[in-house]
Amino acid sequence: GKHIIRVLYQPTDSVNYVSVANLLNVNIRKFSVRISSIDRLEIRFRTQLDIDILNVHCLDNFVLGTFHFSGDKCNNPLNVLLPVGQHIITVRYVPRDELNFASVSKRIYVTVKKYCYTFDCLETVDIVYGTMLSADILSLRILEEFIEGNFLFSCIATSTDPLHQLLQSGSHEISVTFRPTYTESYEIVSKLIVVNVEKYAFEISCVDSLNITYGTKVSSTLLQSKCLDDFVNGEFQYSCGMVEHPLAILLNAGNYTIDVAFQPVDIVNFIPVKKSVSVCVRKYTFEIECVCELVIMYRTIITVEMLGVRCLDESVQGKFQFSCDACLNPLEDILPCGEYKLIVRYQPTDAKNYTPVEELVQVSVRTYKYDVLCEEYLEIVYGTTVSPELLGLQLLDSSVGGEFIFTCNGLNNPLVDYFPSGEHTLHVKYQPTDARNILAFEKDVYVTVHRYTFEVACIESIEIIYGTIITEEMLQAQCLDLFCKGKFIYVFESGSTSLNDIRSAGNHTIVVTYEPFDKMNFVSVTKKIKVLVHKYSFDFSCVTSLDVMYRTLITKELLKVTIMDSFVEGKVVLSCQNHDICSVLPAGEYLVNVLFQVADTKNFIPVEKVVPVMIRRYSFDIYCADCREIVYGTILSTELLDVKLLDESVEGRFVITSDSSNNPLRDTLTAGEHLITTLYQPTDGVNFIPISKATIVTVLKFTPIVRSLEKLVITYGTILTPKLLEVVCENSDIGGEFMYSCVNLNVDPLNELLSAGLHMLTILFHTFDTLNYIQVERVVKVEVERYVPEFECVSELDIVYRTVISEELLKVQCNTPHVGGKFIFSEISTSTNPIGQVLSAGVYSISILYQPPNIINYVPVQKFVNVMVRQYSYAISCEAELKIVYGTVVTSEMLKVTCCDETVMGGFVFNCCTSTLPPIGDLLPAGSHVIVVKYHPSDEANYIVVEKRVSIEVEKCLPSIELVNTIRFTYETVLTKDMISFESSVEGTVQYSPPLLLNSDEFYTAGEHRISLLFMPQDEHNYFSVESNFVLTVDKFIPKITWDENFIMYYNKFHSRDVLNATCVSPGAFVYYPNNSDLENLDVGTYPLIVIFTPTNPNYAVVEAVSAIEIKPTLPTLQWPRLDSIPYGTALSVDILNSFCEEKVDGQFIYEPSFGTVLDAGSYQLKAQFFPYDKKNYLSAQLIVDLVVDKVYPTIAWTNPSDIIYEDKLKELQLNAILVDESILGQFYYSPPLGYVLDVGEQKLTVEFIPSSSNYLVSAAVVNILVHKKIPHVVWNNPHSITWPESLSQKQLAAQLFDEHILGSTTYTPSIGYILEPGWSDLLMSFQPFDGNRYVEVNLTVQIFVEKCPIRVKWDQPNSITYSTLLSETQLNASLDMDGHEYEIKGHFDFQPPLNTLLVAGTHSLTATFCPDDEVHYIPVTICTVVTIVPLSPPLLWANPFPINYESELNVLQLNARVVDSSIIGSFKYFPDFGTVLPAGVHPLMVTFYPLDTLNYEVSTHKAEIVIEKNTPTIVWSASKIKALTYGDALNQVDHLNAVFANKNVKGSITYNPPLGTILTAGKNVFKEK
Repeated sequence: GKHIIRVLYQPTDSVNYVSVANLLNVNIRKFSVRISSIDRLEIRFRTQLDIDILNVHCLDNFVLGTFHFSGDKCNNPLNVLLPVGQHIITVRYVPRDELNFASVSKRIYVTVKKYCYTFDCLETVDIVYGTMLSADILSLRILEEFIEGNFLFSCIATSTDPLHQLLQSGSHEISVTFRPTYTESYEIVSKLIVVNVEKYAFEISCVDSLNITYGTKVSSTLLQSKCLDDFVNGEFQYSCGMVEHPLAILLNAGNYTIDVAFQPVDIVNFIPVKKSVSVCVRKYTFEIECVCELVIMYRTIITVEMLGVRCLDESVQGKFQFSCDACLNPLEDILPCGEYKLIVRYQPTDAKNYTPVEELVQVSVRTYKYDVLCEEYLEIVYGTTVSPELLGLQLLDSSVGGEFIFTCNGLNNPLVDYFPSGEHTLHVKYQPTDARNILAFEKDVYVTVHRYTFEVACIESIEIIYGTIITEEMLQAQCLDLFCKGKFIYVFESGSTSLNDIRSAGNHTIVVTYEPFDKMNFVSVTKKIKVLVHKYSFDFSCVTSLDVMYRTLITKELLKVTIMDSFVEGKVVLSCQNHDICSVLPAGEYLVNVLFQVADTKNFIPVEKVVPVMIRRYSFDIYCADCREIVYGTILSTELLDVKLLDESVEGRFVITSDSSNNPLRDTLTAGEHLITTLYQPTDGVNFIPISKATIVTVLKFTPIVRSLEKLVITYGTILTPKLLEVVCENSDIGGEFMYSCVNLNVDPLNELLSAGLHMLTILFHTFDTLNYIQVERVVKVEVERYVPEFECVSELDIVYRTVISEELLKVQCNTPHVGGKFIFSEISTSTNPIGQVLSAGVYSISILYQPPNIINYVPVQKFVNVMVRQYSYAISCEAELKIVYGTVVTSEMLKVTCCDETVMGGFVFNCCTSTLPPIGDLLPAGSHVIVVKYHPSDEANYIVVEKRVSIEVEKCLPSIELVNTIRFTYETVLTKDMISFESSVEGTVQYSPPLLLNSDEFYTAGEHRISLLFMPQDEHNYFSVESNFVLTVDKFIPKITWDENFIMYYNKFHSRDVLNATCVSPGAFVYYPNNSDLENLDVGTYPLIVIFTPTNPNYAVVEAVSAIEIKPTLPTLQWPRLDSIPYGTALSVDILNSFCEEKVDGQFIYEPSFGTVLDAGSYQLKAQFFPYDKKNYLSAQLIVDLVVDKVYPTIAWTNPSDIIYEDKLKELQLNAILVDESILGQFYYSPPLGYVLDVGEQKLTVEFIPSSSNYLVSAAVVNILVHKKIPHVVWNNPHSITWPESLSQKQLAAQLFDEHILGSTTYTPSIGYILEPGWSDLLMSFQPFDGNRYVEVNLTVQIFVEKCPIRVKWDQPNSITYSTLLSETQLNASLDMDGHEYEIKGHFDFQPPLNTLLVAGTHSLTATFCPDDEVHYIPVTICTVVTIVPLSPPLLWANPFPINYESELNVLQLNARVVDSSIIGSFKYFPDFGTVLPAGVHPLMVTFYPLDTLNYEVSTHKAEIVIEKNTPTIVWSASKIKALTYGDALNQVDHLNAVFANKNVKGSITYNPPLGTILTAGKNVFKEK
């Protein structure tokens, strides 16, 4: 341990010497124990370390103690699985006597290699193309199941994954690699497998047969051709014997065989497939459309449009045929009234592939209806006679003969008698002569008779003044019809009934009503009279004019306003245009309006007068100082000048002017005396008089204020900037520049990176205007501190055991990567590097040190991280609940107890909470139990103990019994005990329910009888009672049936009772198959017959018997109704070919000729053959009848052709008549013929058709055509432009007529020789043909552009001038070139840039534009030239500076040259420059001025001289730096003789008195130096 020893030195001469004592620290160190072990060890993963393997023992046997092991990646490396890699095992021997013996440690380097294993797989695999490889197909299996990982697959040829693609047919080599999940602990193992891929045989599907109708193209959709394997890409190919491309053409009706072949794209991996399809193409059955019923009126001819006939399938070519039982041609004849059947037949042209179609139309012909115009409502005045004209009667169809009949209730003759007032109904009837076919017209007319309205006269309006009373005589009302007696009533619309009331001013309305005494027949008449009541007018007096001073308020008392009429109430209102009369009016002349505003504005007129008013301006005074002194740069203000306004009520502003500045309050005055004039300008200059005074101002020179930091502390790496130094001239308006220098640097310190330490920085502010400003200098101490790098890391870390410490886990990140340092990690307790190690459970502190390479300028940084390593938590799994049966022994396998983390070594311990019996391996009684499962890890220091509970339910056991399930016997058999067999595994008793009928006279009925059995064991605690069932099956008794074996019958000619006649001895019912109705509907052939007998007794079984019947075919009977003759062109349809079968047998009639056949005119025999569809049950039959075909008229279709122009010949476009039936051959003959020229107007065209066939008669048709006048073809294009004053000629007026045969006259406006004004003008042309009946007059308009007359000018290039010279008439001297002009052109020149412009140095473009006064006829002209501006060399002023001492640097006091023209801005360059220290003597100085505006100014130079005088050096020797000394000590240079030169550059020597080494006497001494 540590001990302290005190040492005392006692001197012999204790008078002159002091005793000295000291302490001595003695440290007794502990004894170091020696231990021995292997240094290096190599093992495989999953091998656990122990003491024997490490061969650890203590060499000093006398030192007792224990070994402790720890690893760099785990706390306890023994009996645990170490990860693969390098491990450092620390063996620490801890002696029991730790006071005197030191613990010793040793490191063992252990290398853990990866674990080796293998896997099984097939060597060769055979698959079919399309099969995806998988691990199951390859039979992959890892022998060591505890190794987790994934298999990786690679094809040797393609280097791709074969499990994610289809392998091509052929042989492939597959590389299988097992990559374990923990590749750091296990090896990667590979094997090679050969995979043979065979071609894939796919399948296709399509229909076996296909039935289609003609017109339908065979397609892959109809054939339903499909490859059943969607992944096989390819195309279908179709062929059909001699037919090429059967899917591209339309097959005719018939039978075909189509071969369907699928050709795969990938023939390497797939085999082609082929199939055949039988195709039957039937005739196409189309549909036609027409109305089912047609209701027409008598006299109406049926048309195709009425019938709405059309073929729904437009692709079927053919024609329609019409027939009717009432007439030969129903589309031309007028049918009489009645009901008719009209047959519409469509005969297709292609009878091979199409079937004719017929439709029936029911035609109803109604009686003829006509229209009669008649008013429905009639309004008349009492006394008016009703007439047919008044009723508006008119028969629209004059061909209908008959008469009108009028009737009305209460009147004998409605057309003669007067209708009384009110509503009446007049019945109007038109009775036609042909009452059978034409309906009578009847209508009721509602007649309204109004009362008589008479007339009343009165004035329309009247005007009065307010206060006047209205009388009846003023209104002049009278009734104009004297026979109408009555009286007048006067009422105001406002509600007053008296005319004597005084009405207010304004508009009023009087309602005048004349009430007749006979109100039944006469209507009261009302009129309105407008009454205008004017307002009353009065007067007042006032002054005629007024003269006052500004600020005087205008009032009615000032104007002396007096009202003449005192009874008029109101007030006086004063106003002035655009001014508020209530405020003070500005100075000037005004017209004041005086208005008397009456209180009753509705009935009185306000009176207004105008008074002229003169307002004069106001006079005031100001004060200012006589003289003032200011510093240069100070802006004058009214406060400095002590300017005051004596009358503060006068608003305005002070205007300060100077003899040297236009605005001295804004401009900076130069040093010297200035005369300042102060003028007070009132804001209201109209109403106040301005006043001014003078002040003398003296301007003194200004000293700029420069500020900066006295001391600046920065960090290394920071670049100095003026902003950082806070260098600023507070007088920002002073022009100048800052110059920086440093004692230890020869370069600009603002561009240099200063190293860590103290630096002295000098700042000099050099003003450009040295005339008015003083140079300023400042010194700044700059201290550069070392840079502290920054890095981030976690402050605390909470991890679980087995977590490897890493930089990522600590989240170490340097925020200053430019420093370029490194991190050093250390665990505080062990002083080892924890990175890459696994720490044992516990608390640690990790030190992180960031070490920069440049420690002069950078500071190392250290941080600490507190690490908490917690015990590793894992999980165990087991059954939460377990149900077993009594007799089952509980095992650990049943509980499924496993540790989820296989790396955690340990063992399971089981305890039962509900029983003292061991839970594992013993038999638990029936009931509930709880087992506690605990897992104890081997390393409990780093792993926690985990436990789980299992609930076990032990159920009772069910004993086993043996019993026959079914006992079968026949009805009326006796049951015995021998038939029942029963055995059980344990002892007990048996009960049956219901009780058995053993050896009884009673019989079980037929069927199943369920018997319940209950077995009750003797040990009821651990065994259940058992219930079971068995069935007694009693079979029914089987009776016998008698029935014939065979029957022979004819189809549809027999009865079912002749066949279904079976019998049985036992009572019961018979059921036959087929039954009565099904037997009679059987087709021809031999069929089995079955009968089922159901006995009445339920204990007897149902019995069946079998027979047979043979049915033969039947011959049908045909009928055909009598046929009438048909017109030619009518195709044979269902109305003609309409034979039928009496038995109503379904089948097909085949006619000769067939449907759709169009027969020529003549007599024919029709043959019908009937082929029943049911050929199996019926035989074929035939029938023959006669038919007559009549001739017909062809129908011509020819509409009125479009209008044509005169001189156009008739063409096929007009002569285009066609037949409705285009199949009829013949010739058209037109009148007039083709090529004929028709005259102007409406003309007729005639055509006649002569058919070639003897089946048709000759037909004709007529149309109209309109011929218009022709417009002559005249062309006149816009002529080319001309120049003013050129006149018009034939070159412009040149319209061209292309129809030369048309004669006429041409007129132009304006005519030849006319002079047009500049711009666009219209030219008109009119052509009038002589033959106005056949040709139209033509008027054309074109436009012509007249250009203005051009002007010529001349301008010589001017000579070059110097910058600052303004442009004058010497340069701007362009003039007109009058050559070619007959008279003078007036105008002026506009120059750009204009006169007196200052141009910058260089070449400039000058532009002159001549603007004529007559811009209507002349064009302004522009001419350009150039002028050269030469740069100016500015003159400089610089006097020889005053002498300075040696070591004084050159500054602005010596280097102060300036430009004569202060407005020229630039920089000066001196030689020698600022800061130069010249030796003593006379030296030349030179300055070069570089103007900022290098474009307009050249560089200037100037020379001067300066005298440098000698300097006296300064010695610094302070008494404060001389230390006190004890007698006997000699003087030395460090503590005493330490004087130095103030200027380090001065070389020389210093002599001291007394000299170096002198021993001074006690007391104070004086030093001298030289």
